[in-house]
Amino acid sequence: MPKVDIVIPIHNIPLAQLADCLTSVENQSFQDWVVWVVESSESSKDGEAEYLLEGSDDRFHYLVQSEIGVSNARNEGVKSGSAPLVAFLDGDDTWNSDYLEQMVASMDSRPVQGVWGVCYSPISFHSPLKGGKQNGKLVWSPYDSIERFAPTQFYYYFMVKAIYPSSLMVSRPAFEQIGGFDEEVLSCEDTDFVMRLAMSCALCHVPSALVKRTTSVESTKTNYEVEKWTGWLIDAYPWPTLDSKPDGFDEGWWEWMVDYITLGNHKPAEVVLE
Repeated sequence: MPKVDIVIPIHNIPLAQLADCLTSVENQSFQDWVVWVVESSESSKDGEAEYLLEGSDDRFHYLVQSEIGVSNARNEGVKSGSAPLVAFLDGDDTWNSDYLEQMVASMDSRPVQGVWGVCYSPISFHSPLKGGKQNGKLVWSPYDSIERFAPTQFYYYFMVKAIYPSSLMVSRPAFEQIGGFDEEVLSCEDTDFVMRLAMSCALCHVPSALVKRTTSVESTKTNYEVEKWTGWLIDAYPWPTLDSKPDGFDEGWWEWMVDYITLGNHKPAEVVLE
């Protein structure tokens, strides 16, 4: 049995980006893994992704999902494997070569695997704009330094600074405990997934494991979809208040965070340009 199942959902991903994604997996310093590439039935019709995987490393497996939506694709990928650890990688994102090594080491160092259910890492942000490129790093403060999150206190932070699936490694028991991704949630499903994880197990930050996130035109949801499901998240999870600020957190940031959630001022994730 491999140590890590890697689940890569794809839908209309440009072939060159998918090739870069798969190459970043092949180049990992940690090699005890199996990949499950799960493609939507709509985009699988051209056969390009399946052809790309033909003749590749036999640890790469190609599936066409039975239902619709990225949540279903990720769930089917996880169910296809049996490894104790699961890592998610979107088909247009890439990992640094030591990403898995760093994440697995962090998970293995935790005293109780079922409690320390999730590791997450920083993101490098890359987005094609008007024919050019914009590069930057998402700012993760102020919780970069928090090693263990108390579910009743910290889980709503992830509505402000999202943790993307490509930067997540989850223990299989933790994934199964919460029932995986909610296939009824059609946008913001990753935030909902992390919120539910944070309420049932501890999360830890691995600052040295880096991910490059690319925003493709094909994978971008409409503003209407995002606003609709962001509103759903706000209704689904308790709101923090100004009076509930934990000790040690910057008061100005806390006020901004409360304003962000309660007043619907959905500002974009903060990016530092390089």
